[in-house]
Amino acid sequence: MFHVKHPQTIHNLRPMNPSEAAPTTPSVLTRSGRTRGRRSLLAAVAVLVLLATGCATISSPDGWAAPVADRGLVFVHDDDGGLVAVRLLDEGLQEVWRFPSESDDLDFKAIYATPILDGGALYLVAYDGIVIALDSANGRPLTSWPGPVDVGDTIIATPAFDGQNLLVATDGGRVVTIDVSNGTITGELLSGGGRLWSSPVSDARSVYVGDFDQSRITAIDRANGSERWSLDLNGGVLGSLTLDGQLLFAGSVGRSLYALNVDTGAERWRFDGDGWFAGRPLVAGDIVYAATLGGSVYAINIARGTERWRFTNGDEEFRSQPVLVGGTLVVASRDGLLIGLNPSTGDLLWEQSPDAGRFFADPLVLDSDILYVSDQGDLVRVSPRDGAFQLLSMDQ
Repeated sequence: MFHVKHPQTIHNLRPMNPSEAAPTTPSVLTRSGRTRGRRSLLAAVAVLVLLATGCATISSPDGWAAPVADRGLVFVHDDDGGLVAVRLLDEGLQEVWRFPSESDDLDFKAIYATPILDGGALYLVAYDGIVIALDSANGRPLTSWPGPVDVGDTIIATPAFDGQNLLVATDGGRVVTIDVSNGTITGELLSGGGRLWSSPVSDARSVYVGDFDQSRITAIDRANGSERWSLDLNGGVLGSLTLDGQLLFAGSVGRSLYALNVDTGAERWRFDGDGWFAGRPLVAGDIVYAATLGGSVYAINIARGTERWRFTNGDEEFRSQPVLVGGTLVVASRDGLLIGLNPSTGDLLWEQSPDAGRFFADPLVLDSDILYVSDQGDLVRVSPRDGAFQLLSMDQ
């Protein structure tokens, strides 16, 4: 059963004054003057402890799959480890289907990978290593697959999809290919690597994979599985990769964001920030927006790799991807704060605290709103104009 908490609106905060620096000097907008060193160190230690345990030993995985939408339905993970299809109504939510249902002989621990839509097919990738094809209309397994596919490793990263194959990166350092027409494993493009928590991306020639343990980006030839190039970074890759034309953007836990040439792996530039770049960068025009666990959002000139502006809130850590909607750059912190920024200057336009849990997942952009899902499976619908939000809760 679902219930909807009353919509809450907080009036816009007064925008922060822009820096008086000359145009050639990046502006730095800081909301909190408190020292962040101890807090950032504790946060980094906490994440390192989690990583050091190995994904397979996480006793209570929560999942952070991003929501996706198709034909009036939104698909979102719940805190029982399954997937729920809901219809957003003016007065709340209507549940349409749930998978696994009580009749299914499956029990998932969590879903970290964002489900992948392909026409009427919905590919669900569970933390447990199970991949299954569902009918997006009713949530039942497609008959074209013989059954669930077990890749033999736990899975955190969202697979890449080329229209024919799922390219599944695993916590065991493998990239497994699954033919979606019949649900068969057709091979491995990579094996023996470190933990792959970063979602790979692909183009017509290559699959690009970020390795956490080996602190490396690798381009794999899709035709024969050979390595086209690899580049060692100053830290492991935790956030998902972004491909934009001839540039590949990758963040590292070494506090750097890289722009790489997709053909050669050559470093176009490296930008050093104040914390781990743990989320997917956003490319918009000639700017790439990237956020850190250090509490900063950066606007970086793509051509030169130079800072255009920076907004910093030392009390927050940013994990999900920034989104640009209706002329507002919206970012969500790990601890549940929503922030709207002027994308040209970095000025603070508004902030809201829905009290819905933690935000790890990338948001879903609707026609005029943004939809976030918390680590507990609650939905938050947000207006980018003023931050007005509606909290939609799932009561099991």
